Amino acid sequence: MTSSERLMEIAERLAELDPVRSYPQRGATLIAGVVGAHSFVLDRPDADPMSSESALTTTDPTISLPLRQGRTVVGTLHLEIVGDPPAGNQLELLKWASRLYARGLDYADRLDRKSAV
Repeated sequence: MTSSERLMEIAERLAELDPVRSYPQRGATLIAGVVGAHSFVLDRPDADPMSSESALTTTDPTISLPLRQGRTVVGTLHLEIVGDPPAGNQLELLKWASRLYARGLDYADRLDRKSAV
């Protein structure tokens, strides 16, 4: 798979908001997979922490990605990386995906609130 195809696949999957209630878990799992993280914790100011099936340990390096929609912080995604941390193009891809994911979180929250009314 070329890098362009990989970008398109990530963008398409992060844009799949429905069902909105499972979007936070699905998006975090996708981003963790982008860099080969074996576990994650998603901290959001308005929700309980959400984590992958395997818990974070204290032995592997962790990358914390701030998730922002504009200037508003919508959460932090902590990824536990096995092996070398991402660098270069992989780090740029991770940053780009986290920005798209933050937008998706915001949109999914708004859609969920609207459907609850």
